Amino acid sequence: MKTFVKVLTCVAFLFFSSNNSYAQAQAEAFTNKNAVYLEALGNGGVVSVNYDRIFYSKSFLKLSSRIGFGVLPVLKIRESHVYEINETNRKINPTLVTEVTGMLGRSNHNLEIGLGYTYRNYTEPGFERVTVGTAIPIKVNYRTSQDHYIFSRVGYRYQKPTGGFLFRAGFTPVLLSLKTYHRTSFFELNAGLSFGWSF
Repeated sequence: MKTFVKVLTCVAFLFFSSNNSYAQAQAEAFTNKNAVYLEALGNGGVVSVNYDRIFYSKSFLKLSSRIGFGVLPVLKIRESHVYEINETNRKINPTLVTEVTGMLGRSNHNLEIGLGYTYRNYTEPGFERVTVGTAIPIKVNYRTSQDHYIFSRVGYRYQKPTGGFLFRAGFTPVLLSLKTYHRTSFFELNAGLSFGWSF
C-alpha cells in the first residue's frame, strides 16, 4: 500500500505540473465519450468489467457515469480444521458497481473525484460448533450475504479526448458498508487500478 501511495503521489504531481503548463490554453473537446476498462481491486471485487460514458463536458470539467460487473473469490476452508462442510450454497460471488465521477483537467491528464455504490451477493462460510465425543469441532454451512457499500474516489485518470488508451489509479475508500451478517462499518481503505480503451 505504501508503494501505491508513492506512485499515486508522483502521478498527481505530474498531473498538476502538466496542467499548469497549459492552464491558459483552450480545453480540448472530448469527442470520444465512451470507455470500457478492467479494474483490478477497487470497488468491483478482485476484477471487474466496466462501461463508462462522459455525459457532460465543458472547459476543464467533465462528468461521467459508470456501471460495472465483477466477481469475488469464495472463501475456502481447510477441511482438516472442521468436522463437516456443507457446500450446497457455495457459488460465484457477483458484484454490481455504479459510480458518478468528475474529472478536472484540460486534456489527457485528469484529477478524478467520484461517489458510487456497490452491491455484492456474497457467499461466505458460517461456523457452527458441533460436539462429537469429547472434541468440539466446527461445522461449516455456506450462506449468502446481501451487502451494500457507498464508496468515494480520489485519483488520476489518463484519457485522450480523441479516444484510445485509458488508465486510472485511485483511492476508493468505502464510506459506509451494510452487511447481512456483520456490523455496519463507516470507513475502509481501498484502492484500484484500471486499464481500458475510450472510443
